[in-house]
Order: sequence, then structure tokens, then C-alpha cells
Amino acid sequence: MSPYGASDLAEETRDPLAPDLQYAERRNADAEYTHVDISKANELIWYGPTTIQDGVEKLTEWYRKNPG
Repeated sequence: MSPYGASDLAEETRDPLAPDLQYAERRNADAEYTHVDISKANELIWYGPTTIQDGVEKLTEWYRKNPG
């Protein structure tokens, strides 16, 4: 799985929820990539990796069911 940048995540999240939304370009202080260790989450709640698209789809579904 290749790393995603913050702008990639913003685009994936924005597109199904608010495709016309514009966001600011990356600033010098912004992290280009982040990496996490999910081993504890996997151990405690059986969390495992998924694709960004699958995660955004689940987030979008939850968001629409739980407004405001």
C-alpha cells in the first residue's frame, strides 16, 4: 500500500460529500506524509487496513446518517 498525502485524503473525502468545496494548497509546514502503527488497534479491536476509498465510503455513509 502506497502512502497517501494529506491532499489525497482531502480530495477523497471531499469528492463524495462536497465536490465543489475548494481547499487551500499545501503549506510548507504541512506534513507531506504520515505513517502510523496500527498493531495495538488490531490487537484490541481487530482493526485492519483497508483502502482509502473503502474508508471514505464508510465515513461518508456514517456522516450522512449522523448529521450535525
